[in-house]
Amino acid sequence: MRCCAELGITIHRTIPILYSSILSIIPKNVVKLDMNNYTIYDEFITLGKFLKEAAIIETGGAAKQFLATNDVLYNGEYENRRGKKLYAGDTVEFPGFGLKIDILAATPEEIAERESERAEEDRVKAIVKKMNADNKKADSQKKAASNNKEQYFKRTIAKKAKPKFPGAK
Repeated sequence: MRCCAELGITIHRTIPILYSSILSIIPKNVVKLDMNNYTIYDEFITLGKFLKEAAIIETGGAAKQFLATNDVLYNGEYENRRGKKLYAGDTVEFPGFGLKIDILAATPEEIAERESERAEEDRVKAIVKKMNADNKKADSQKKAASNNKEQYFKRTIAKKAKPKFPGAK
């Protein structure tokens, strides 16, 4: 588990970050995150997603409230839209916290590393999915076999001739 101290992040007491966010694993699309830089791998990232992945807020749903109650400067202008697209070269400032973060594009080496991590993750997911499907199939076969046994016993009991009593039709 990587925490903020290992990545060189200094946490100020005034930043509203929950303790669990600080200790949580940094998202996979963040290779380099420190108090001044944030690396993106896609063409852009939305402001709400950036706030979450930079561990400024805990959930994406908290972005709207955070932007309503705190000043956020996007390239020097106030911004309160959580869907605002941030591109490489942009700057996001939080004047109330004394925090300024530059958005950087990932290098080709970082992109290649990320793609190999994604490929490995997809491979493992496929293996787990196949194992789950096999287990589900085996469980359903066991359940069907037990149901067949129950039905067999019910049928054989029902087929047994009931004793006839004198005078019964």
